[in-house]
Amino acid sequence: MYNTLFDMLTISRDKFGSKPLFHSKVNNDYQSISYSEFYEKVIITMSGLIESGFKRGDKIFIFCDNRMEWMLLDFAMSGLGIVSIPRGTDTAIDEVSTILNHSNANYIIVENNRAYEKISKLLTMPIISIDDDIKDSSFNLSKILKTGEENLSKNRPIIDDLTKSIGIDDLVTIIYTSGTTGNPKGVMLTHRNFIHNLVEAPKHLFLNEKDTMLSVLPIWHIFERTVEYVMIEKGAAIVYSSIKTFVNDIKATTPTMLIVVPRILESFYEKILYNISKSSIIVKFLFHSFYFFSKLYFRLDSYVKRTLPFWEKPSALYTAFAAIVRYLFWPSYFLGNKFIFKSIHKILGGKMRVVISGGGSLPNNIDEFFNIINIRLVDGYGLTETSPIICLRKLHHPTIGVCGAPIPNTETKIIDPEGKELGIDEKGELIVKGTLVTKGYYNNPEATAKAIQDGWFHTGDLVKRTYFDEIKVIGRLKDTIVLLGGENVEPEKIETIINRAEYIESSIVLGQNQKRLKALIIPRKERIIDYANSKKLDTSDYNKLLESEEIYNLIKNQLNEIVNNDNEIKKFERIYDFKLLPESFEVGKELTQSLKLKRHVIADLHKKVIEELLKKK
Repeated sequence: MYNTLFDMLTISRDKFGSKPLFHSKVNNDYQSISYSEFYEKVIITMSGLIESGFKRGDKIFIFCDNRMEWMLLDFAMSGLGIVSIPRGTDTAIDEVSTILNHSNANYIIVENNRAYEKISKLLTMPIISIDDDIKDSSFNLSKILKTGEENLSKNRPIIDDLTKSIGIDDLVTIIYTSGTTGNPKGVMLTHRNFIHNLVEAPKHLFLNEKDTMLSVLPIWHIFERTVEYVMIEKGAAIVYSSIKTFVNDIKATTPTMLIVVPRILESFYEKILYNISKSSIIVKFLFHSFYFFSKLYFRLDSYVKRTLPFWEKPSALYTAFAAIVRYLFWPSYFLGNKFIFKSIHKILGGKMRVVISGGGSLPNNIDEFFNIINIRLVDGYGLTETSPIICLRKLHHPTIGVCGAPIPNTETKIIDPEGKELGIDEKGELIVKGTLVTKGYYNNPEATAKAIQDGWFHTGDLVKRTYFDEIKVIGRLKDTIVLLGGENVEPEKIETIINRAEYIESSIVLGQNQKRLKALIIPRKERIIDYANSKKLDTSDYNKLLESEEIYNLIKNQLNEIVNNDNEIKKFERIYDFKLLPESFEVGKELTQSLKLKRHVIADLHKKVIEELLKKK
């Protein structure tokens, strides 16, 4: 066992030596670095940091996107007791300013000149550049590595002493939350926090050294970062990619694992259906026919195997019935996956073993679709404050529609507003206890005391527990809309259903202190244009097109079909009016880096539109 992340890396180096760890694209070619080579480079980086005057207790802000050098600096810093404060280069300038001022960072790592130019006016501390194109940098990585190698023999005893002195409860990082409801708070995470996830999460995933993960989510984000630590602990390989290049990268590197947020899966799903809709009549008939009967098999089989969410004890009689009847549809399921759905697997490289989704609610139709076509989806749930994984589906028992059971050695309770513990199928706030829970918010004792009470972290998430102790996330306490009649509405649930619609990209539900719910809706531009062309509507002015009666009625009919007729939707949860917005929500503006809605930002940016919509009778 190990006490620090550096200890974990040392053990992995000993176990996996010459095996490739990172694959990075350089000038259109993939270059690899082995576990041994990476470890030695970490040691050299530590030597260079020591020689350059960096010391234990320093706090360094990292302004950088996914690349091997991020992990290189991360391990070197945590091994020396230097605290990292990471953020991606698409972070809004005002958010960077808030974090720099609050964190008391005394150095900043900047990826390249493009990133430097974005935030240069904010910088008062020494700069460490990763690329060599920042003229004003005090240090750059290539010189740190050169200095480190030249002084390695002198600094090696210092490195050994320092790494041995770092304790399991020492601070590794301060990660500022995305600020969906206001200014971000700095979550302090220790080696103990990360080690809890490193030890317990793999018990649900069954990873091994043959796995290769494509890294596409922001590396500074706690979900991606922790999963990468898990991959390193298990001897797997990591390929660095991006949203822009991952389609090509996935074909070139044939990974076995992909880590995503639900919005990426939704986009992929929509593109699949769109391509099928443009195919020949025969292709459409074959796909939809085989998918329909495969779905029947999958649902019956899931009941038998208990991989559906059960809110009471399953019926033995229906289990026996489903166990027999499912085989009527098995040929369609088998042949569909062998021939019809195989092209989808090729898009994902052909060797995809598991797709892990986290960072948001996974829509049921997306969840079911990928599992039906035999791409295993493992949904997880957690927060930055819990390092992050609280719940995770088991790879060999993936119950759809829920986030799985709590990982081992994690205590959970669901409580009502008075603190009373609730039972199966009762909605309340999830609270968590264990070594995964943060030591608190940096320089914010009031927020810490409010969030952590008697060792229990209050997640602020509304959830329910199934008969088999699995967790279903319903929404956020702070996001709850209270209508004039006193009804409580969880907007995230409704938005998830709205976003299933063929012509809708995203939405935000409104209605606090109103009689009825309304929504801002962003249509799928490509689909709207296709529809307009088929109806011979004028598409020269997209904004004007969205104001047309034809497009309004198109979206209204979609809402009636998908939302207002949904069995999960109560009458007071129906959408009675909406306004179409022409521009997509942007990361760093209306969306967090994990693609969650910043409701307070949207309310400010679209204040006039929202006021006019809510005034309409």
